Parts: sequence; structure tokens; C-alpha cells
Amino acid sequence: MHNLGRRAAGVCLALLMSVCLQASIITYNLDPHSGAYGLDVRVTVDDGAVPNKVRITFDLLPGSETGDITNVFLRGSFPVGFSASNIGGALVTGVTANASMPPLGAFNWGVAIGSPGIGGGDDNQQAVLLLDTLGSLTAGDFTVFGARVQSIGVPGGERERSAKFLGEDPMPEVPEPGTFALLLGGLGLLGLSRRRRRAN
Repeated sequence: MHNLGRRAAGVCLALLMSVCLQASIITYNLDPHSGAYGLDVRVTVDDGAVPNKVRITFDLLPGSETGDITNVFLRGSFPVGFSASNIGGALVTGVTANASMPPLGAFNWGVAIGSPGIGGGDDNQQAVLLLDTLGSLTAGDFTVFGARVQSIGVPGGERERSAKFLGEDPMPEVPEPGTFALLLGGLGLLGLSRRRRRAN
């Protein structure tokens, strides 16, 4: 009987390793190029949410200030077909290969988002991009992210500043709930098989 428990535990651990290798979520906090701002920009790269695509989400995290994401930039070493979803009700207005954001350097892709400006703009707080994997692209293939944020200021007040943000150091990876469940199931089966072995 304990052989069955050992086999089941082995299967669970193999599934866990398979999930960990197949899908990952990597998060970056972008830093402003210069100055201090009362907001943050966070990037989440997920290669398991949409089949055969990598989803990249740029979120503006308001604090004492808010702003409007108008451009995002991606750097990595990969062949890629590019597409983008709707972004906060506003469509992507331009995609540029080999884009640059002086003085922060060159990027594989630059994406213009919506209409900048508060009066006639759309005040985007999020940008969601989908990239075709072409069978090999993963979350770990990206190296640097950038964002241009305009109309920065206090909500309801003057919003006349702008900033460029850059990030290349990922935050520690946190496994998804499904991965935790597989891990706990595998550990439980290992414990059960040991317990039965001791009883015999």
C-alpha cells in the first residue's frame, strides 16, 4: 500500500515541477528616471494566463499623486509577434519596433496608449499587452521595462508634470495558488506514505 502512496506523491511532485516550469509570473517595480513622485508603476509579466501568449500589465499605483500612462517600452532578446488588448477603454495608438526613450536607451518595442492630456485625454491607469510566444517566449525572456507617465499631479488639482520610469530588477517570485495546492498535496502524500511505512 505504501508503494501506491509513494507513486502518488511522485506524480504530485512531477506535476508541481511541470507547473513551475510552464508558467510563471514576474513582477517589476519601475523607478523614476529623476525626481520623486507620489505614485508607482508596476509591471506584471504572466506567461500562463493566456494560451500561447505572454500578458504584460503596466499598472499605475496612485499614492499622493496620480498620472496618465501614455507610453510603455519592452526590452529583451526574443523573436516576437506583437498584439495588444484594449487598455482602460482606450485603444493602442501606435506600436514601434526598435523604439527609444531618451535618455533611458533603446527598447525592442514602444507602445503609445490612448490620448494624452487630462482635458481631452483618457487618463489611463493600466496598459495590458499580449505578445505571441511563437512556441518559446516566456516571462523570463524580458530584461527591462519602461513607461512614460504624463499629467502627474494631485487628484483633482494641477496635473502638469511628467516622468519616465525604468525597471530591470524583478521582485521575488510568488507561486500561484494552484502551485501551492500541488505542493501541499504532494507533501501530504509523502507524509502519509511515511506514516504507513512506520506503522508496518
